[in-house]
Amino acid sequence: MQNRLIRDIRFFLLSQVYHWKGFLFYKTQASVWMVYSLMSLVYSFVTISVIYEASSGIAGWNYYQMLFLSATSSIVLNVMMYVLDPDAINQMLRTGGMDLYMVKPYGRATIFLSATGRPSSLALIAGAFIMLFYAIANIGFNPLYFISYVVLMVLGTIAFVLFALMLTLLTYHLLKSRATMHSLLSFVEKTARYPLPVYGIMGQLLFTLVLPLGIASYYPAQAFLFGISAERFIEVVIVSLTISVVSYLLFNKLMQYYTSGGG
Repeated sequence: MQNRLIRDIRFFLLSQVYHWKGFLFYKTQASVWMVYSLMSLVYSFVTISVIYEASSGIAGWNYYQMLFLSATSSIVLNVMMYVLDPDAINQMLRTGGMDLYMVKPYGRATIFLSATGRPSSLALIAGAFIMLFYAIANIGFNPLYFISYVVLMVLGTIAFVLFALMLTLLTYHLLKSRATMHSLLSFVEKTARYPLPVYGIMGQLLFTLVLPLGIASYYPAQAFLFGISAERFIEVVIVSLTISVVSYLLFNKLMQYYTSGGG
C-alpha cells in the first residue's frame, strides 16, 4: 500500500512537471510570436517611411494617408486571423479534428469560426489602432467620413472573413495543402497596404472581387480620407454583402462534400 502511494505521488509530481513545462513553453512561444507579429507592423511603418524619403507619394496619397491605409489593412487581416486560422482548420480537417465540433447544434460557419483563431492577433490589432490614431491626428477628423469608414470596414471585414473561410475549405478539397492559404494571405497582406490604383484596373478588380481585402481596407480608407459619394457608398455596400452571401452559400455547399479525415 505504501509503495503504491509513493508511486502514485511520484507519478502526480512528474505529471505536474510535464504540465508546467508545457505551460511555460506555450507562454514563451506565445510571447515570441507576439513580438514577431508586432515586428511585421513595425516593418510596414518603416517601409512606408522609406518610400516617402525617396519619393513624393504614391498615387496621390501622402505619408499619413498611406499609414492610415496600412493600419486599416492590418486591422482587417488580423481580425480575420483572430477568428479564423486557416492553417489550424486545414490540419483539423485532415485529421478529423473538426468532427467533434460538427455534432454541436450550431451553424457550420459559426463552428468553424469558433474552433480556431490566433489570440496573439489582438496585439497586432492594438498596434494597428495606435498607427491609425497617429495618422488621424495628422490628417484631421471628419465625423461623417468616419461613420462611412466604420460602416464600410465592418461590412468589408465580414465579407473578407467569410470569403477566407470558404477559400480555406475550397483549398482543402482541391489541394489538401496548408501552404496555399498561407501564401495567399501573405501575398494579400503585402499588396493591399498600397492604394489599389497603383495596380491598374485589373489589380483593383483582383483585390475587390477575387481576393477581397481591398473591399474591407482600400474603399473604407478612401471614404475617410477623401470622402465618398452616396452612389459609390451603396455600390461598395452591395459588393460587400454579395461577397458575404456568396461565400457563405459556397462554404455550405462545399461542406456537403466533406468527409472526415480521421476515418
